[in-house]
Amino acid sequence: MLFIKVIFNSMLIRAVIITILLNCLVFSQSDKFVYNTDTVMIENKMENAQNPSQNFGDIYMPKWYEFVTNTPLNMYNVVTNSFSLDNLPALGYISVVTAALILTDPPTHSAVKTFFKDNPSLKYFGKDAVYIGNGGIEFGVGGLFALYGVSFSDDRALRTGLQCTEAIISNGIMVQILKRIFGRESPVKVASGSGIWHFFPNLAKYQKDQPKYYSFPSGHLSTAMTVLTVIAENYPEAGYIKPVGYSLMGLLGIGLVAKDMHWFSDFPLAIALGYEFGKVITSRNVSVNKSIETSDNLDVSFMPLFLPKGGGINMLMSF
Repeated sequence: MLFIKVIFNSMLIRAVIITILLNCLVFSQSDKFVYNTDTVMIENKMENAQNPSQNFGDIYMPKWYEFVTNTPLNMYNVVTNSFSLDNLPALGYISVVTAALILTDPPTHSAVKTFFKDNPSLKYFGKDAVYIGNGGIEFGVGGLFALYGVSFSDDRALRTGLQCTEAIISNGIMVQILKRIFGRESPVKVASGSGIWHFFPNLAKYQKDQPKYYSFPSGHLSTAMTVLTVIAENYPEAGYIKPVGYSLMGLLGIGLVAKDMHWFSDFPLAIALGYEFGKVITSRNVSVNKSIETSDNLDVSFMPLFLPKGGGINMLMSF
């Protein structure tokens, strides 16, 4: 009986991890969304830097202060784009996947904890993996791009560094607002089931006992996703960026669950937010005289979805 339970938990963990990674892939392939950018705020001459064959000597370069001045516009664009008619299918998909993962949160969290408990060699995995999305590494990566850009007169690298900083700050503010709206208990403070949702918690209580309210959505995963998106958009010819980045995000997600900081259902919205902010910010790399074309093609695929008391079909849309 114990053997069957271990097999079931193992399958459940794999199914959830696959679902999370597929969410990354869904948003990475949705590159033809239209992002409206206020051209009045763009003072520099811009060229289409998405073409890797283009000379990057004359490209859009953000001002050093735009990580502050662009933040309200970035948040506005993310919200309006998310609720636009074209993006409603993606929003519905996120909602359905999140709801399905909430149903599996208690057993998947328990299975992850049991797995790491039974494998002492992985004792520090959760602690080390969480560093990937704590913001310090992301700021460091952005700083290295900027430093390289200044040192070697590489405008694309400098732009990437500046946009990483802008993405981290804009995304971080949005995530903190959402955390204070949903007020979901993290696993370490769970009172029952998959955590109680204390909508619009008292701000003083939130600050005093943050793990009781900060679970949804995951700031770590969202931060990692937004920086990955900025880098991938600035270096489209580097095909290894996304596979390596998504692999690290998978490790980060497991580490967050193992450390009792998050549930798996905290991840879909976090991934979507990070991706949206990265895309909105890098959309300024496109010439003012050109627009990103939308695609009329809608690709749909299906995969099995494992749940504690049954199963179902997971539908993936790429448009």
